[in-house]
Amino acid sequence: ENISFIKTDTEGHDVSILESSKEFIDRTKPVLFIEWFFAFTDVENKHMFQVIEDIGYQAFDPVTMEPADINKPIPDLVCIHKSKVGEYL
Repeated sequence: ENISFIKTDTEGHDVSILESSKEFIDRTKPVLFIEWFFAFTDVENKHMFQVIEDIGYQAFDPVTMEPADINKPIPDLVCIHKSKVGEYL
């Protein structure tokens, strides 16, 4: 209940972690800091963004805090639950 931040860096397996932890993430709604794996294909990028959307989150560039652009890969993403975006931005 007190978890407010989760960081993953699992060399391309971050999406699997999000998918398998959906219930826990939905219950606690922490800020997520995940790797955008450099070797992802366009299909894998789309899947990652779809999973982020499906769990109720929005992805941001951690440097600028602007919404992440699927067409402009960056090393990491900060994902904030849509119900909490206003608390952080």
